[in-house]
Amino acid sequence: MRWTSRLVCAVRDPSRASPVASEAADSAESGRGLFLVESFSDCWGWHPSPVLSTESTPGTAAARGKVVWALFRLADPV
Repeated sequence: MRWTSRLVCAVRDPSRASPVASEAADSAESGRGLFLVESFSDCWGWHPSPVLSTESTPGTAAARGKVVWALFRLADPV
């Protein structure tokens, strides 16, 4: 989504664990995504997902997962 002079990229993740950017071992097949986002974005963050779970106790609703977002500054048009 473009927002003024920035691009906002957001993804929903079913895990409730806080995201942590870290370097993966050279032989690892995963674990580099957030490290790359941190390297290339101007900033990033996360918040609990606004999507409500239907698996909660009847009459209640619980947030499920999280949304991880990143902001990228766009170049000014010449």
